[in-house]
Amino acid sequence: MALLAGVTAQGCSSRGMYESTQQRRVDDCSRIINTSERAQCEERARMPYDQYKRETLDEATRGAD
Repeated sequence: MALLAGVTAQGCSSRGMYESTQQRRVDDCSRIINTSERAQCEERARMPYDQYKRETLDEATRGAD
């Protein structure tokens, strides 16, 4: 329910969806037992939206080659 409220409050933009689910992604990382893997997961989960978008576009561009 809180997720839905967050999405509604922020609109249905990609940024809003990304930011409204960010804490859940961080929480999911806590289930990883291996310390270094958990740290990598948390780093990815906390990535700002603008950086995420740049990296996603870069990967898509490389995949199109």
